[in-house]
Amino acid sequence: MTHGHARHNKHSRTYNSWHTMKRRCRTKTDDNYHYYGGRGIKVCKRWDDFINFLKDMGIRPPHKTLDRVNNNGDYKPSNCKWSTRKQQANNNRKQARWSHCKRGHKLMAGNLYYFSNGSWRCKACVTRRGRERGLK
Repeated sequence: MTHGHARHNKHSRTYNSWHTMKRRCRTKTDDNYHYYGGRGIKVCKRWDDFINFLKDMGIRPPHKTLDRVNNNGDYKPSNCKWSTRKQQANNNRKQARWSHCKRGHKLMAGNLYYFSNGSWRCKACVTRRGRERGLK
C-alpha cells in the first residue's frame, strides 16, 4: 500500500515531520539527538510505520508542526498534536542556560567573566586572585 507522501524525492510536510521525529530520537549523529533520544524520548512502535502515524495525526495543517503535550513524554498518539510555533514556545522545558563554568564553579550574577573556547569562564578561573584561593 502506498501513501503518496514520498514520491520521486519529494516528500510531503507530514512525511518530513514523521521522518524528522524518528531521526532525532534514534540517530545519534543527528544534531538534535541530545535534546530527544539522548534524553530518553522515544517514538512508539505503532509510528514506525508512516501509515499509522498518518491515521493517528492526519495531514499536517499549514503553519503547524508536530508537538508533544508533555515535553518529557514520548512521541505517541496520546501525547502529540499539531501546534503553531507560538503554541510550542509555551510548551518547552525550563532550564538554566549556564549554571557552571568550564571548571565547575557556580556562575552567579557578577561572577561571569567571558566566553572563551566554547564555554563560559568565571572570574575565579581567570584571575590570579582566584588561583591564589585555590579555585582551579
